[in-house]
Amino acid sequence: MPRILPCATAFLCGFIHLAAQGGGLRASSDNSRPDLSTAVSIWSTARAWVDGGTTDPKQEMPPSSVRGAAIILRLYGRVVGIGIDWMGGPLMPTRAMQAALKDAVTDEEVARLREANPNDWGERLTLELELCGEPVPLLGRTFSDIIERINPGTDAIVMRRGEKFAYAFPCVMHTTNSTSDVAGAIARLCDQLDLPRRDLAQLEAIDSVAVYLAPTIRLAQSAPAQAPFRARRGHQVALPIKPTAEARAQFAGEIAQWLLRQIPKSESMRDQESVNTLGIPGAYRPATDSFEPLSASPAEQAVVALALARHAASLQNESEARSKELAASWRLLAALGDVDPAAERDPLQDALACSIAQLTMESLANSEAIAATQIAQPIRTKAEVFVSKALQSLKVDRACPDITLRAAVLAAVAPFPGQRDELDHVWESGTTEQLISALPFLMEAERRMAIAAPSSESETSSPAITPLPIAVQRAREARELLARLQCHSSDTSSPEPDALGSFLLSASGRSHSGAQSSRPGAGLALMLRNPRFTSTEERIGAVVMQESLLRFLRQLQCDSASAYALRNSRQALGGIHTSLWDLNMPIGANGMTLWCVTESNESLRELDKARSILGR
Repeated sequence: MPRILPCATAFLCGFIHLAAQGGGLRASSDNSRPDLSTAVSIWSTARAWVDGGTTDPKQEMPPSSVRGAAIILRLYGRVVGIGIDWMGGPLMPTRAMQAALKDAVTDEEVARLREANPNDWGERLTLELELCGEPVPLLGRTFSDIIERINPGTDAIVMRRGEKFAYAFPCVMHTTNSTSDVAGAIARLCDQLDLPRRDLAQLEAIDSVAVYLAPTIRLAQSAPAQAPFRARRGHQVALPIKPTAEARAQFAGEIAQWLLRQIPKSESMRDQESVNTLGIPGAYRPATDSFEPLSASPAEQAVVALALARHAASLQNESEARSKELAASWRLLAALGDVDPAAERDPLQDALACSIAQLTMESLANSEAIAATQIAQPIRTKAEVFVSKALQSLKVDRACPDITLRAAVLAAVAPFPGQRDELDHVWESGTTEQLISALPFLMEAERRMAIAAPSSESETSSPAITPLPIAVQRAREARELLARLQCHSSDTSSPEPDALGSFLLSASGRSHSGAQSSRPGAGLALMLRNPRFTSTEERIGAVVMQESLLRFLRQLQCDSASAYALRNSRQALGGIHTSLWDLNMPIGANGMTLWCVTESNESLRELDKARSILGR
C-alpha cells in the first residue's frame, strides 16, 4: 500500500476558502478581441499551407487589428511546431506559419513521415491558431496586483520594455500545462526582455516597463480532417442544457472507466504486488503523459473505492460494469490493509482514510459476490477499531478544527447509538465555510442515521416530521452561501461561459473554478433527496443549482474534442481536470466528482420518479 502517505490531502480535507466579494473570474473586454470571421479566414489559409507543406511568403492576410499570432502544429497530439509573431502587419500570420513549419520539419517523426509521404505529409498534422487583439494596460503597483486581474488561459500576457514587446500566448502555455503559473509566465517575459526578475516598481526604475492583456480567439481541430472549433482554454464550452438521465449516467460511467484504467491490472504476480504496494497513482499529468506522485494518499484511495462502490450500486442493467467496479473497489480496500511495516507507515493510522473505507465497506455489504470473499477482512477489522478510537478521541477534543475529519468519522459510525449529539455539535461549531468543505460527510452521516432510526412518520409528510433544528438550519446556510457563490450568466463579475455552474471557491486566496466544486456538490445532492433538508418549496431552486453544477463538472472532463492537445488521448479521455486551466487529473478529484455525479443522478432520478407518479 502507498509509500507516500500524507495524513490528509488538500482536496479531501483542506478547508475551502470562499472568493472575496467582487472576486471570481474576470473576463477581458471583447472590444479589442479579433473577430471570428477574420480568425476563420486566416485559419483556412494556414490549413491549406499545412496540407501543402509550404507557405506563400508574399501572401497577405489583413489582420483587422490583430496584434499577435501563434500557430501550433501537432502530430498525434504531440507538438512538433510552434510559430509566434507579434510584429504586426498583413504578413504577420504568414511569418508565424513559416516558423511553425520550419520547426516541424526538424522533428524526427515528421521527417520520416515526409520521406514516406512527400506529397501529403502535412495532411497528418493538426492546426491550432490563436490571434490576439490590441493590448489593454493592466494597472497595479506590483506584479501581485496584476496577477489578480489575469484570468488564466483566456488572454495573452504582454510585457513592454520601451518599444520592445514580449507575448505569452495561452495556447502555448496550455501545451506545457503552465497556464495557472501566471507569475512564472511574467518571469519568462522578463527574461525575453533582458530584465532582471524583480518586482514592477524596481523594473520601472530601470526602464519604461508595462504589462498588458491582449484578448485572444483560438481555433483548433480535434483531427487533421476535422473542421475547426472555437476553443476556450483548449476546450469547447459544454452546452448549458438540462441533462437527461441517460446523459448523466453516461457522464458518471466515463469517469468510472477513467478511474478503472488507472488501477494496474493484476495479470501477473508483479502487477498484483504493485497494486498492493502502491494502490492507485496520485495524479495523471496529460502534458507529460506521466503520473505524479506514483501513489495516491490513503484518503484519496479510499474515496475512489467509495465512489466506485456507490456508482456500481447505481447501475441497474449493466452487470459486467458493475462487477468490474465492485472488484476494483475491493482491490483498493485490500491494498489499504496490506501493509509492509518495513517500507511504509500503516495507512490505517489515517482517520480520514479509515472512515471513508468504513463507508465503502458498508456500501459493498449488499453485494453477495463480494461479501462472500475475505479479501478485505483485515481492513474491516482494523478500520472498525481505529474509527472507534478516533471517535473517542474526537469526543474528548470537541475543539478539533478539522470539521471534515470529524464529519467523516461520524458518518462512519452514524448507525451506532448516541451519535446524534456529536453530529449536532459539529453542525453547530463549524463555520459556514467549514460546513461547505465537510458537507458530503455531514449529509452522509444524516442519511445513515435516518436509515438506522427511521421516522415512524412518512418522510414525505413534511408537517409530521420533527426537523433536526441545528442540522437543518446550518445545512441551509451552507446551501444559501453556495448559491451566492455559484457562477451565473447574469453575474457581471464572472460571465465566463466555461465557468458557469461552478462555485467560486478559492485556493491560496485566488478564485478557483475547479474540481473542488464537486465536494460540496456531493453534499448538495444528498440534501436534495432528503425532505428534512430540502422542502418542496426549495426543490426547484436546488434542482437548477445541481444541474448547473453538473454542466460545469462536464466542462472539466477531457472529451474527444479537447484531447487534440494531449500526447495520450486514450489515457486522458473521461478524466476530470483540476480546473478550467489546469490539465492535471488528480485521483482524489476524480473520485469525489464520481461520487458527486452518482449522488446527483440518484437524487434527480428519484425526483423524476416522484413527479411521474404525481403526474407533474
